[in-house]
Amino acid sequence: MRSSTNTEAKALAMSWVIHLMGDLHQPMHVTDRGDRGGNEFKVTYNGRTRCRESNSTGTEAKVELHSVWDSCLVFTLESGRTFDKLADALRGNLTTYKGHPAASGTMMEWMKETHQAGIDTAYDSLSNGDDLAGVYIAQSYAEDYSLKDWWVAEVISPGPFAESQVATASKAHRQP
Repeated sequence: MRSSTNTEAKALAMSWVIHLMGDLHQPMHVTDRGDRGGNEFKVTYNGRTRCRESNSTGTEAKVELHSVWDSCLVFTLESGRTFDKLADALRGNLTTYKGHPAASGTMMEWMKETHQAGIDTAYDSLSNGDDLAGVYIAQSYAEDYSLKDWWVAEVISPGPFAESQVATASKAHRQP
C-alpha cells in the first residue's frame, strides 16, 4: 500500500483496514453466548424494536444485541452530525496517537480487550427482552468509542500519504 502510486487502490486498501479494525472492536464480533454474537439476543433500544441502520438510505434494522452495537449506538452518538463532525468530536483535542497509552499493544491484545468489553459491558447482566437505555448506553459509549480511533491509527501508522487519504478512503468505503 505504501509503495503504490495508485491513490484509488490506496483508498480502497485503507477503507478495508479501517473497516476490519472497526469490526475487531465491535464486542459482538468477538464475544458470544451461543447466540451468534448477539444476533439471537432480543432486546429493545430506548423502548424501540427498530433502529436506523444506514445514514445514506435511512433504512431501519430489527433490534437485537448485535444491531445495537453495529447501528443503534452509532446513530444515537451521531445525533444528526455528519461523520466527519462526529470524528472531530470523538478526537477532541488529541492531535497524535504517538506515545498515547491507548495506541500500544497488538491486534490480539486489542481483540482480548474487546472480548472482555463484550462480557463486562455488552452482555453484562442482560437478559433476553431487556430494554437498553440510559446507563447501558452511556457505559457502552465509554467502553467502545473512546479508544477506537487510536487503535486504527496504530495499525495504519500514518506515513506521508495517510492523513490526506483517510477522507478519500472513507468515501471509497461508502461507495456501493
